[in-house]
Amino acid sequence: MALPRPTPGQRLRALHLEAAARRGRGALPEIEERLAPFAPRPHWGKVFTLDPEVVQSQYPDLERFRAPRDRLDPERVFRNEYVDRSLGA
Repeated sequence: MALPRPTPGQRLRALHLEAAARRGRGALPEIEERLAPFAPRPHWGKVFTLDPEVVQSQYPDLERFRAPRDRLDPERVFRNEYVDRSLGA
């Protein structure tokens, strides 16, 4: 099953901040704040400190992701706290 790409029709740029994450989360809020004017979309599998509401607002097609999830995993067997917090329960 293919899920909708989170950025349909948009050009993407990626920044990999592994060093900042390895030093601890202390640097991430400042980095995220400086990137805020560009409406960054964090990788769901990486460390970030943005509020869930901010993350969710960056994905206008988030409901298209949630729809197959709701249909295929109605009992939320594959859920976890991170997914619930980041993408909405």
